[in-house]
Amino acid sequence: MPTVQLSVMPHNLACWEEGASCDDCLEVLRENQTMIFSVADSSVMAGVAIIFSFLGFAFNLITITALLFYRSVRQQITTPFILSVSFAHLLYSTIILPLLATRFYTRQSESAAWTGLCKVFPVLFYLVLGASILSLMNVTINRTC
Repeated sequence: MPTVQLSVMPHNLACWEEGASCDDCLEVLRENQTMIFSVADSSVMAGVAIIFSFLGFAFNLITITALLFYRSVRQQITTPFILSVSFAHLLYSTIILPLLATRFYTRQSESAAWTGLCKVFPVLFYLVLGASILSLMNVTINRTC
């Protein structure tokens, strides 16, 4: 009969260290889950989220400025719909991506600064995502009809 060897996790791992599990950090992981991403992967994703946040902020601000201050563009029928998409993406770039970067970098679902973030973040995430999808749907309907 083959023997099964169980690996024992050291109990002195911090929540953000590779190999941390539910037993090591009950506030972060529940139901005996293990960390999905390694420390290196989490750090890279935090950096990517920060870069996309800055680029999204800059490019959406340029788009909004161009649409609002140029008369020839403002007279187009699709301008309000494109503005709506740009505002939704601007909110995503300035609110959601920095919070995601913080969550990836700390490898925790809650920030030390605000403990209610885990309850508010999904609402903000899906609210901005829904606004973006509805705005894109309006642009599509406007262009096809």
